[in-house]
Amino acid sequence: MLKSSSGKTCKIMVVGHKGCGKTATLEQLIYGLSPAREIFATIEDIYCAQIDNDRGGKERVQFYDSAGVDSSCPEVSKAYLSHADGIVLMYAVNNKESFLLLEQLKKDIDKHKEKKELTFLVIGNKSDLNAERQVDIQSAINWATKERVRLVEVTAMDRKSADGIVLMYAVNNKESFLLLEHLKKDIDKHKEKKELTCLVIGNKSDLNAERQVDIQAAINWATKERVRLVEVTAMDRKS
Repeated sequence: MLKSSSGKTCKIMVVGHKGCGKTATLEQLIYGLSPAREIFATIEDIYCAQIDNDRGGKERVQFYDSAGVDSSCPEVSKAYLSHADGIVLMYAVNNKESFLLLEQLKKDIDKHKEKKELTFLVIGNKSDLNAERQVDIQSAINWATKERVRLVEVTAMDRKSADGIVLMYAVNNKESFLLLEHLKKDIDKHKEKKELTCLVIGNKSDLNAERQVDIQAAINWATKERVRLVEVTAMDRKS
């Protein structure tokens, strides 16, 4: 999660292929609006919102909704990029070109971010159009893992699809890992048929010498539960 210091506004740049649903997703998340039937190309726009943080307060966030791009010019707005704290890369699951474009956009951002640390989130939109899917979910996961970015699939048709759960354990505490299975069962029992994106984080990966949780066992469990697993250390933001 992006965290701002007191009084600071976090600035998030949203980029992606033309027609992938950037504006519709933002308006669903911020205003609860369903996508309009008639689609107009976005030139550029700014959305302001307040979001709850994990400390019981609120954070001010500005979303820069950039104009859609395509493979003929896979570049992002450098004016927005210079001010951004985070980047949302978006594609549509029913448009393979929009997914393939992400690699070019990510390279362009990495090239021009001027050594600035940016938080990335990749969103696969239009997950309700699974029958028209052109982007294999495993291919998307593999790419996101390679790029070390988080991936979620949502639909702008349903605000609830953007909700998610983060389950965390410590790699040097086996009990914390074993607890995840009980927590996951309890969540599945009470989610009332609601689809939730679930991310499992193994923290304290810097304490590998004290490891009690076998990484392969963790991967096997995450695969069985069909959730994404990453290991990080709070000692290093880059992880």
